[in-house]
Amino acid sequence: METQTYFVTKEGFEALTAEKDRLVVTGKPRALERVKHARDMGSLEDNDEYDAAREALNFIEGRINEIEDVLERAEIITQADIAQKAEITLGSTVTVEVSGKAQKITLVGSIEADVSQGKVSHESPVGEKLLGLKEGDIVKIELPQTTLEYKILKIHS
Repeated sequence: METQTYFVTKEGFEALTAEKDRLVVTGKPRALERVKHARDMGSLEDNDEYDAAREALNFIEGRINEIEDVLERAEIITQADIAQKAEITLGSTVTVEVSGKAQKITLVGSIEADVSQGKVSHESPVGEKLLGLKEGDIVKIELPQTTLEYKILKIHS
């Protein structure tokens, strides 16, 4: 069975590491204390506080495991990987024109994608179509509700 590689920027790797550390140092101990407090309230049967506390603890433990898995299989995208390439690659920041408006997009791994910050997954319809393009290239991208034309204005180094 092939294991998935998670592509992340150095900043993304550091953010995940910080989140994991925060959950381990403060989040999990607080959740454990909440479970203990709820257990001390008496019977566990029909104890909504205990159920909620266990659910919160399970969520935190699951998130810690998920982050550890990502960090273990992460491949960090460096500026050296991107520099001196005249085409869009994973980690590239590009300015594109869409519907007459310029917007800046950074192609990142799926774990880091956040459209509100201009970080688009290389596995998304937009990301897949942008990979390998050069400045001046135009591509039509079919999205669920529409088809948009993207013109590559600049690949930033």
